[in-house]
Order: sequence, then C-alpha cells, then structure tokens
Amino acid sequence: MAHQAHAIPWGVLSSNFKFTSKSQRHGGKTNLYPRRNAAQGKELMYFARGFAQAVEAMSRTEREKYPQSYDEVGPSDFLIDDVTEAKIRNTVRRARMANTRDYGHRGPCPVTYIHGCTCPISPEDRTILPWKVVDNMNQYPTYPSPHEDSPDLLNALLLHGQIDALLRIAAQPSANLKALWDPISYRGSTGFGELMRATLMSYICLNVSYLKPETYNATARAAYLAKEHRDPPTELEDMDYRKTRGYVKMLRRCTDRSSYDVHLYPHREFYGIIPDKPPVSWGGWRDVVDLATQGAKITQEYMPLKSDIPVVTRYLQQKGLPLELALDILDRAEYIPRRRLLIPGDPLHHENAEELRKYLKFCWKLLVSCNVLAEATGKKIHWVYEITRSIVELWSADGLKTKRENYDQIGNEYLTICGRNGFSFV
Repeated sequence: MAHQAHAIPWGVLSSNFKFTSKSQRHGGKTNLYPRRNAAQGKELMYFARGFAQAVEAMSRTEREKYPQSYDEVGPSDFLIDDVTEAKIRNTVRRARMANTRDYGHRGPCPVTYIHGCTCPISPEDRTILPWKVVDNMNQYPTYPSPHEDSPDLLNALLLHGQIDALLRIAAQPSANLKALWDPISYRGSTGFGELMRATLMSYICLNVSYLKPETYNATARAAYLAKEHRDPPTELEDMDYRKTRGYVKMLRRCTDRSSYDVHLYPHREFYGIIPDKPPVSWGGWRDVVDLATQGAKITQEYMPLKSDIPVVTRYLQQKGLPLELALDILDRAEYIPRRRLLIPGDPLHHENAEELRKYLKFCWKLLVSCNVLAEATGKKIHWVYEITRSIVELWSADGLKTKRENYDQIGNEYLTICGRNGFSFV
C-alpha cells in the first residue's frame, strides 16, 4: 500500500500512467507515459488537490503541538537551545567541512574564516543574527556576515524536525525566513523551497512506482508480460522502474553532487549515493543507473549501514579498546552510517520494505514541516502547483495536456513557484 493512502488518492494518479519500455513514439525512452484517458485532466487535478488538502490538514494538526505565540528575544539570547544544538551539531559540522573544500583542498570556514576550522555551531549561530537576511526582491540576499550559510542551518533544523526552534525564530520581528525559501546568492545557497521540491519529487515517484509491481516484482512482471500485446515484446530485464526517465531524473535531483546541499543528505543516505564525492570511476549519471539496474560491480567506496556501527564498535572493544576510545576512532574516521538499504540500489526490493516505509514517513513529515514553517512566515506554499509541476517533470509527454499559470496571477500570499509558473491539467 502506498504511503498515506487513506488521505492521498495515489491510485488515481497511478492509473493515468502506463509503464512503457523503449517507447518508439518517444525516441526510445523508457518511462511512465499518460494513458490519454478522457477524464485525465480532471483526475490529475483531483489528485493534486487531494494531496494538497492532506498536507494542509496534517500541518494544522502538527502546529497544534507547539505554542501559538513566542516571545521576542534579545540580540544575544539563544533561539536554538542546547538540546536542539546537540541534535543538529553533526549535520552542520559536516556541511561546513564539505562547503570549505575546493576540489579537494580545504578553504576557510564560512563562519570564522579560518582555514581548516571545523567549528560546529557558534554562540552567534544560535541567536537572531543568522536570520537577519535582507531580501532584495529575492535577488542576491544580503546575509549578516559571516553567516552566508544561513539556508544550510535552516535546512538542518528542518531535517531534524526542530519545529519549535523554527517557529521561535520565525516569530522574531527581525527574522526574515521568507528570503530563505528560494535564496539566490553568489555562494550558491539552497533554500527550503528546493528541500521541499526534492522531497516531494522523491515521495511522488516512489509511491507511484510502488503501485506498478510489474516493474519490480518477479511474479507481477511475468504475469504482465504474459498478457502484453506488443511487437517486439518487452524484454524481461527492461521491466524495471529504475530505468524510467522519471526515476533517473528524481535520483539525480535528490543525490547530485553540489555545494550547500544539506537538503540532500537523507536522500543520499537512502538511495546509497556517497555524499561529498562522486564514484571513483565517474562517467556521468548513466553509470549510476547502470550500476543500479544491471547489477554491475559498484565502484564507490563502502558505505556503512546503520547496523554496521554497533558491530564495528563491538569489534574494537573486543580488541581491548574502551567504549569511549572506540567511538572516538569511528568519529575521527568519519565512519558514519551513510546507507540504509539492505539491497543497495533497489528501494522497492521486498527486503528493503521496512526502510522504504521509514523513508516515506520521513518525507511526508518533512513536507508537513515545510508547510508549517511557510505559514509561520506569513506565506503559503501553493501545493497544487508544486505537485502538478513535479508530475510534469517526472512523466511529462505529448499526451499530458497542461495549462500554464503565470505566478504573477496566482497571488502574493504564496511563496514563489519553481520557474515562476504553475501548471493545471486539462
């Protein structure tokens, strides 16, 4: 069963698309293509609105868990308390270490401007200072020096579910979190708008792929091919959801190597793509897909599973090392869990069912958190247009009829839409 199936009409969305391998009509590309149903436009808009309503309803429930208002604090008071700081510390440290590398050479820390500095979170980071962002009509926001990585700090709080801290920050009159939705700066920062969009694309793609068992289940695949009427017939090895253009596009968006990419950490961990560096034999994203779908030998370094950590710790203790020293060795070696799937490269494999369930639950919670934060800034996320755009990006084809909606006509109560255009299905 797809995630949140009681609230989101996944079956309606899935039924409007059909898996087609090497479609001659579409240049030999494999993807999910529109079925051209007469009621296709209405059904897809029904899905988008149903999804939007589900997010908004869950957001209201989530918001009720926190105080309705927060007090204004002084310029040196902490907005991020000790408990929250401890939860996000390693993520922020990892991001700042990665962001100071320049083709393998460490540059100055973006906070202290000291070469080789690996400071996690400074006292100033925990005050209002990083959030006093000046938005020049959403072009080249001015950050309070030296806090150019404010978007990463915000994304780290979101990834760790620190909604109370985010609501407290948003309530400060001098905070400007709206500017961190889609910030454009010379440092290449990524706001929580892209965090939401990458998560949304992954969530939609996996849920719909799950409802196409012929693309990952051997029994369903054999039954599908037995009933297929196609000349030439689809090859058995081509019936694979990982070979679809939409899946590859989603995989790239969620795991691609880039600067200021805290928002991609959990997706890389789930899909098994090493953060901070490409595969040893890097030949482009087609190599990643080939490794996943053809069972080729993976050329990346080993990525520890979460279950590996206690095993290695116990092994070091058996060698006579005290627990504190064993943990210190793992920390210095950066031996941290970076992979979750027991069967790498195949999220829908039945042995990965539990991790898939956890990941989809995480994605859903993250989408809800983004909505709670957006409303705390006095704006809204236009979920219908964000959802329809994600569908278009995943499975757009000539059979998918859309109407473009210019952002200027949508209303200024909404945060900006990717590409400044929305889509309606007709």
